[in-house]
Amino acid sequence: MELENLNCFLIRGLGREVRHWGKFKRLMEKECSLLHCLELPGFGEKVDEISPKTIRGCVEKLRKEYLEVKEEHGKDNESILCSISLGGMIALDWMSAFPEDFKSGIVMNTSAGNVSSFLRRIKVEGILNLAKAIKENNKRERERNTFRLVSNRRVDEKIVDEWGYYAEEIAPDKKNFFRQLKAAFSFKVSENIDVPILFLASKRDRMVDFKCSEDLAVLLNASIEYNLDAGHDMTLDDPNWVINKMKNFDS
Repeated sequence: MELENLNCFLIRGLGREVRHWGKFKRLMEKECSLLHCLELPGFGEKVDEISPKTIRGCVEKLRKEYLEVKEEHGKDNESILCSISLGGMIALDWMSAFPEDFKSGIVMNTSAGNVSSFLRRIKVEGILNLAKAIKENNKRERERNTFRLVSNRRVDEKIVDEWGYYAEEIAPDKKNFFRQLKAAFSFKVSENIDVPILFLASKRDRMVDFKCSEDLAVLLNASIEYNLDAGHDMTLDDPNWVINKMKNFDS
């Protein structure tokens, strides 16, 4: 894909806000005609909103923002949707319901309840980390534990400081976190999505089994590429790899 001629919309995952895109966002801003990060309801700048209990509810909320941005800034170019984890579920449902919105979709380390088992969708280590995060009152320590789960790199204390600052500055309601969990675990993907999709899967993902992406790619007859080193948040561990795979994707 020639990213310089495209609008790219990004969707993050469970309990995250747009600032968590970090370096990947800065790199993508140099690549695309227009880059816009869609904030999930209940988090970041939308912290006062109530998070929908369904993936389709998330789609409907985000699509309103997408249409406004598209009309104001990017109506002359085609758009692509780049997503990770929970954001990938939203992307899949969005492309199923509104196939005309996007030229293609990039979906990283995601899953669906009608395709993969519960313990593939979230590994035991992920369950234990979530339980620990819910109980942990020290926001920086919670973010440090999160880094250790989603990344296979040595803990970057500067990034942990940034994440801790985000959590202190804009503290989301835990009820919205649980609403997102409910939406994620109840999600079932449509077997018919006409939009070309590139799945990206981390073979060393310690939160979600890479076979979840593999099974989705088979179901949807979609392309898939494997990262052999990155963790669950591959845009944190290997952002340039992700961008290169996007550029090489022939949709």
